[in-house]
Amino acid sequence: MVQRADDRDAVVLERLRVYHRETEPLVEYYRRRPTFRIVDGAQAPDRVAAEVVIAVDAASAHRAK
Repeated sequence: MVQRADDRDAVVLERLRVYHRETEPLVEYYRRRPTFRIVDGAQAPDRVAAEVVIAVDAASAHRAK
């Protein structure tokens, strides 16, 4: 079995620590904003694109108020 150098438990745990320390606070900051939208990126690409358009339109409409 071939294993990538960055595919080890210690590396994954460090990535999770960095996420919780640096990225998660940003997500929470933006989540509280009225223009924040969630798009499920695990869907088919055309569905993701359609939802992104809907999210941008909804956020733009909210900002125009």
